[in-house]
Amino acid sequence: MLPETLEQTRQWFLSLSDADKVAVIRIAWQHKPASLRMKEILGYKQTTEAFDIDVVDGSIGEGRIFQLGKVEVKEDFSVSKTGNVAIELSCDGLSSGLTVSEADHWGFLFSGEEYNEELKLFISRKRLERITRSCYCVFGGDGSRSFMALVPVENLVWSDSKIEEMAKKKGAQVQLPV
Repeated sequence: MLPETLEQTRQWFLSLSDADKVAVIRIAWQHKPASLRMKEILGYKQTTEAFDIDVVDGSIGEGRIFQLGKVEVKEDFSVSKTGNVAIELSCDGLSSGLTVSEADHWGFLFSGEEYNEELKLFISRKRLERITRSCYCVFGGDGSRSFMALVPVENLVWSDSKIEEMAKKKGAQVQLPV
């Protein structure tokens, strides 16, 4: 009975206009597990139909980019030389930067001769907070008044399990100076 129902659902879906398909997929997208792609839900194989669903998956992903919420944008001019992004945690002994940010996401514009402003990266504030816990911290910036985590560029794309593993190796959370 179930395979027939799935096939009927598939046929019904294919009969919809493109706009109606997108509307149905948006609803399904909101309720699916994050790791599941729409063509897996709908049972598509490697066909033209699967390509159509890939396009819809991509379109929905594009829409999610515009739903980042409040974004704090930082341009890093030293990343080409250092390989690190500096994340301010405090200044003059007071919490600042990431520790007080109300942004949902941070956006980084990578400058300098290695990147030429061609690389931009968005990361959730919560994820960035977890990543900075395993990073080396220094005083720097104007007059060395800022306490900052130096995050190697490659750490910005760590998986959740890697973030957890590296935080355990560090042994302690980043402690702000008093």
